[in-house]
Amino acid sequence: VAAALKPGNDPKTVLAAIRPTSCIGAVYAMLAEGYAAAGRSDDWKKVFACGKAYGGVGTQFQRALIRNGWPAPALGFVTDVANPPGSTEARAFAGAVTSAQSNGGHYYTVPPSRGTFLRDFLPSPESRTVANKTLLHTLGTGLYLSIGTIRAAYHVPMIVPAALIPDDLAPRAGTSARAAWDAAKSAGEPFVLESHSARNGNDSTNFEVKPFTRMLSITFGDNIVYSSGTLLFSPNSTYVPGA
Repeated sequence: VAAALKPGNDPKTVLAAIRPTSCIGAVYAMLAEGYAAAGRSDDWKKVFACGKAYGGVGTQFQRALIRNGWPAPALGFVTDVANPPGSTEARAFAGAVTSAQSNGGHYYTVPPSRGTFLRDFLPSPESRTVANKTLLHTLGTGLYLSIGTIRAAYHVPMIVPAALIPDDLAPRAGTSARAAWDAAKSAGEPFVLESHSARNGNDSTNFEVKPFTRMLSITFGDNIVYSSGTLLFSPNSTYVPGA
């Protein structure tokens, strides 16, 4: 943690100021600041109230944002369509995204684009799928803010272009995490801002910044596998998926 801080900052002081929150709680806090800066706090109150009414379910939160003017459809993604990793449940979630994308339906109330599909950019271990990261890197070089609902809204992080992530947040030099960070930045990959309610507020991992593919891949082989979901882009983004 100390290596990621600017000179003059005390790690213990910084960590003591971190408040434990859930992933969607962190998204709420960041969007509240953004809406306030735009002079639209009243709009935010409506979106927030709708999200809370459904218990913080990410897909319902995306619906509330769409009602508030965020462009639809969302961008559906599956890391490996032919061989999605994880449990039967995780594979079912991936199949639901693929089905909604191809048939024009909804993915747990959210309409995914039929014209654009972020697929096969992170093949599963031992899969024969050929990786295609063209669209992933196109996203990373745009200018946007996106709210993700991953694994049927089990996880709700904020996703932004690589260019918006300062290097002083990078992991310690010489680590595998730093190597993944540098590779993602140079390729123009999207980065994820996420928080974890199950961790203590004085734990440096309560709030994390990492490449999108690293966030997804570190769950492969675990009980929770992040292999599918939807990304909803904010108004005025330079990238919006085609209907």
